[in-house]
Amino acid sequence: MKNISLILLLTLMTITGLISCDKKNLVEDKPYGDKVVVTSSLSEFAPTATGFDTDSITFSWTSPQYSNDTATTKYLLQIDSTTRNFAKGISRSITGKLFTKFSVKEFNSMLQAMGMPPGSARDIDVKVTSSYANNNEVRVSNIYKLKVTPYNPVNFVKGADISWVSQMEASGRKFYNTAGVETECFALMKLIGFNSIRLRVWVNPNPAWNNTADVVAKALRSKNLGMRVMIDFHYSDSWADPGKQTKPAAWAGQNVAQLKVSLATHTTNVLNAIKAAGVTPEWVQVGNETNNGMLWPDGQANLSMSNYAQFVGAGYDAVKAVFPTTKVIVHVSNGYDNGLFTWNIGGLISNGAKFDIIGMSLYPSAANFTSYNAGILANMNDMVAKYGKEVMVVETGFAANNPAVAKLFLADLIAKVRIVNENKGLGVMYWEPEAYNWQGYGLGAFDNTGKPTAALDVFQ
Repeated sequence: MKNISLILLLTLMTITGLISCDKKNLVEDKPYGDKVVVTSSLSEFAPTATGFDTDSITFSWTSPQYSNDTATTKYLLQIDSTTRNFAKGISRSITGKLFTKFSVKEFNSMLQAMGMPPGSARDIDVKVTSSYANNNEVRVSNIYKLKVTPYNPVNFVKGADISWVSQMEASGRKFYNTAGVETECFALMKLIGFNSIRLRVWVNPNPAWNNTADVVAKALRSKNLGMRVMIDFHYSDSWADPGKQTKPAAWAGQNVAQLKVSLATHTTNVLNAIKAAGVTPEWVQVGNETNNGMLWPDGQANLSMSNYAQFVGAGYDAVKAVFPTTKVIVHVSNGYDNGLFTWNIGGLISNGAKFDIIGMSLYPSAANFTSYNAGILANMNDMVAKYGKEVMVVETGFAANNPAVAKLFLADLIAKVRIVNENKGLGVMYWEPEAYNWQGYGLGAFDNTGKPTAALDVFQ
């Protein structure tokens, strides 16, 4: 990025959610009439771009005659939505560098102090005053407009599915913080910035990983660290995903009515065991990536959307009977695919299925993450508009050997989920970030020495 005389850069990036900005050239009020350039919009930078930040709004000005100066430059950021009185502001003093950063939390708190509700896009007026060298020189930007969307910083889900952890630990795997200090995995997840843990459940797995006892033990470890918990029922003895939804062996000969009872009984038994351990899950998934239903062929959606809806309903009722306030999720993969979601979610609703949240998966590559992220935002907003449901990315991942681009992808995805209409974008969960040198899986977010990569910095 080239220096030109007196540049003011306002860069609103990534997790802020403040990404919809008009681009203008503005003339300073005084003293020299130099240009002020405002640049922004997450959609406008390429993966190779530089000069942006993941957690702050940067203001800077440079001038050849002051390039090596160490005097103090004081900045006052002022915003207003209607009156332009600029009564609210925060200031920062800097010595030695002619720039400053306002954290997104500071900026967001200003918006909330103005009474702007989370999730609602609003136009605001912004003015920046910089006073250099004890106010001997003052730069004041013209008033300019930005479109911003405040977010709720408290409840946003920053989650990790670490269901493999007990099996990895049993095989001798160790986990380390970025300094190379061995750290217990759940504690490390919290240190990274995750506030939620997702755990999958299988019916009668062999070996026993992800059975009821294994899930209860991991849920308790999560709860003891103050982490929020999501339980993910596969309703299978092993993996259930878009390509396979195999009934548990013990249920193989059952008809639809019997399958509903078995599904409900299994759900109830697992959740009662979790409840007995003193854990209350905040969310429960009834099915995993049920693009074409579950418990095939009986619940295969393209054969019987009604059966699929009945299975979802049986799971919903079982969850609410044990945990009335826990929210129930229907989970479909390929979150960018609006046609799939309209068919699946719309079909469930038209067949009377009950659930609270639409869960989505997203697994892009370096070549397509920008289009996938744009697609999932459009799809989330469409689901909100059509069905009034909250939405969450309950699975995502990226090539572990490309952490720089992974960080770009995740920052962009989080930013987009934060600005879903009506504040109904609940959060983002990374699938098995702790997996390294493990079963050939390459979409974790740890390096080959067992330390988290820079990709996970965005969850701080």
